[in-house]
Amino acid sequence: MAALLVALSITCGIAALTVLARLVAGDGLKPALRAASALEARKLPGPSGLDSWGAMLSAAHRQRGGGSVYAAAMALDNCKYQYPPAALLLMEVVPHPEGAHLCTRDAEAGAEVGAEPARPAWPAKRWIDLASQASLLATLALSLVLLRQALAACAPAQQATHRPEGGRSSIGGAGVAGLLAALGLSFFPLTWGHALGQIQVQLNLAMTAALCAMLAGRATLAGALLGLCCLFKPTYALFAAWALLRREWRLAAALLGVAAVGHGLALARYGLAVHLEYLEFLRGLGRVGESYWANQSLTGLLHRWLDPASALRWADAAFGSSARVQLAPPAFDWAAAGFPDEHAGVYVATVAFSLLLLGTAFWPVRGPTPGRGPMPALIPGHAPSALLARTLDLGVAMAAITMASPIVWLHHYGSFFALFVLALAVALQRPGGAANSRPGAAAVAPAEAVPAGRTAPTSRTTLVALALAYAMAGSVVLRPEAIFADRLSGLLGSLGLVGALLLLWQLWRLRRACTGAP
Repeated sequence: MAALLVALSITCGIAALTVLARLVAGDGLKPALRAASALEARKLPGPSGLDSWGAMLSAAHRQRGGGSVYAAAMALDNCKYQYPPAALLLMEVVPHPEGAHLCTRDAEAGAEVGAEPARPAWPAKRWIDLASQASLLATLALSLVLLRQALAACAPAQQATHRPEGGRSSIGGAGVAGLLAALGLSFFPLTWGHALGQIQVQLNLAMTAALCAMLAGRATLAGALLGLCCLFKPTYALFAAWALLRREWRLAAALLGVAAVGHGLALARYGLAVHLEYLEFLRGLGRVGESYWANQSLTGLLHRWLDPASALRWADAAFGSSARVQLAPPAFDWAAAGFPDEHAGVYVATVAFSLLLLGTAFWPVRGPTPGRGPMPALIPGHAPSALLARTLDLGVAMAAITMASPIVWLHHYGSFFALFVLALAVALQRPGGAANSRPGAAAVAPAEAVPAGRTAPTSRTTLVALALAYAMAGSVVLRPEAIFADRLSGLLGSLGLVGALLLLWQLWRLRRACTGAP
């Protein structure tokens, strides 16, 4: 519980300093409070935005009208449709509002709308909002399940069977659940997804559920959940490569099966042309990336360093002259849309960074893969579940695959809350960190004894690192114009990337200790 309190205290401290700094800068109390990302959960009871759903609705209208989905589909408030055609299958079952879903550029191009694009009433939107709220709360609930699963998997038998007297166990459990809920609601990538109206809220739930399923020994269910994610984010297909390398045959089969069915249905429903257009779109998008401050990837950081002003420039959803419904698929006019200029150095650095991350995740590890030998003990005198090491391995892959993309919006880090919980549970059970300080030592001899009531330095360092990773990945100053004033101060605006890297490093170390890798 102390580790949870430390993480929450750091986050609250960042929020308090943010509010104080904005008050000193002359903001009123309400604007100052709105600048603290830890308070974003206040928007949870309200309706979500249209960041994903508006884009999917607009693209569905374009597709039905015979237009270009990726070059011409534009969403309300300049949201861009960047999902695969398979994502449009969801809009086949969601009731549409009457009329077209059009943006300002459509009106400027002469589309048959009024002077201002209408925002038609959408009865299904309240159910979308409810689903977003329920998904976020379910993610928090499953994170608590994941914490308990991981603690049970790596705790010594005597701890698992010990029950304190006087009902302390239930009180402690309620306290941990409350702290975990507070941490989740303070984790900006989770709550911002709902505020924006992002399908990523549901994807975060699916990936958290996949970790729980993996730890419960249900690899097929984990694969099916990750396969669903692949219908919306093509980069998640890399999970299949990881599963095949790890001989996780059931997970790989379920993932590939679900993905094949979904994309096969989309191919039959929408045709080959739109899929080829999507591949061309991805190729161009991968080369230019996004420089907007919310892109917490290496690509975004480098673009902002080269052009600090671009941090506040949101790329328009309209791709140049591609607004008319019946316009043939054009070459994508990235410059006219406000994207950063293509830079060879940024592209090369991004590719190298992505390969390094994926190499970290995919590098062969010893131990608990299916069909292999027993795993060395993480806890002296107790052989931990092989499922725990496999789940840690999946967590490393999940973090690396997310960060390897050239565009990683803050809400994409929503799944990192579950990874933080998983790493925390394992770190809490490490007796003195001897396996961490001497890799492979736990496989040969018991860890060194630790005096009662004292936390070993390595274990304490790991917990502090996790708390810092949580705070950096989950906290943002919501006044980007104040943060991205110049190059040096703009580096502070990329702490989300730094926090994600720190969490990946801790997951990798814990996986290494758990498997006894040299």
